[in-house]
Amino acid sequence: MKVNVATRNKLDSENSAIGCTEFVLHKSQQTIFNGIQNKIIDYTEHRLLRYVNNTKDVQQKMSLVVMVDDYKAGLIAIAWKNGKPLYIKVTRDSKIV
Repeated sequence: MKVNVATRNKLDSENSAIGCTEFVLHKSQQTIFNGIQNKIIDYTEHRLLRYVNNTKDVQQKMSLVVMVDDYKAGLIAIAWKNGKPLYIKVTRDSKIV
């Protein structure tokens, strides 16, 4: 199964991701970490959890918890812009490469 993640937006688009970090998948979704996942620190997961803990708004906290779960499940990829998380849905090819 191959995972495709869009990492760029058009520069002239209204929702352009200029100035944001690259979109990343959770460490459990990246095959380069197979066998050594327990030794790898996923800083995006750590940062999301810290963001959840520091959020006072209950609705925002609940949305962020769902975002963390989706990130760990490989359903979304996360990037950061101005200190806030952005996400995109991940699509999977059914072809085995």
